[in-house]
Amino acid sequence: MEREHQERYGQLGEGYWWLAGKYRILADLLRGAFHPERANPRVLDLGCGPGNFMDILARHGRPFGSDFSVDALRYCIERGYTRLASADFHHLPFRTDSFDLVTCVDVLEHLRDDERAAAELARVLAPGGLLMMTVPAFQSLWGDHDILYGHYRRYRVPSLRKRLEGAGLTIERATYFEPLYLPPLFVYRKWKLLLPRRAGLAQRDDFVAVGPRLNRLLTGLLAAERFVLRHVDIPFGVTIVALARKP
Repeated sequence: MEREHQERYGQLGEGYWWLAGKYRILADLLRGAFHPERANPRVLDLGCGPGNFMDILARHGRPFGSDFSVDALRYCIERGYTRLASADFHHLPFRTDSFDLVTCVDVLEHLRDDERAAAELARVLAPGGLLMMTVPAFQSLWGDHDILYGHYRRYRVPSLRKRLEGAGLTIERATYFEPLYLPPLFVYRKWKLLLPRRAGLAQRDDFVAVGPRLNRLLTGLLAAERFVLRHVDIPFGVTIVALARKP
């Protein structure tokens, strides 16, 4: 099942609207926040999966990828990445103060001890280094998708702030995004929970197939949130993004 998840996520990351739009938002936020002093910044994608986001990080430095899944790292190798490590995120195999930038996209919710994981993130960041993290928002949106992908929890901005500040990081920004999708996702997930377990839909993830034209339209609509986020925080949404710095 793990290999199937990684293969599916890798394919979706190539252009599926939900991930493509999200990555464009995160890339825009990263351009505005990450201004390294050194010429060749040290960059880590923690929980890199099949390597989709490492393609974006490669614009900022030569990325290092880490994931607990060996299958995920195999996909990264196929994409041409070689600086990889299979690691338990509660005990990272990197020296203290190693990286100028650490990204952690939709990872913390997978970890049983998120407090310990946040402490490890802070440890491997260099002084002045930047952390970009996303997590799913609102426990009320909990559904089969969370169970299928091994989530332990969903977050609110205050709870994520508490975790990162408890690890000694300074929050520069923490905001929700994807607000338009919160009502339909809530309805969809509650509807799925009402279906008999034998119904195939109740045991699938929420990445519903759409045609190419609709996929392009939805990608553009979601990615347009980056223009809003350049100026203001969004008070609710399906996902939270945090930017935090090590003093």
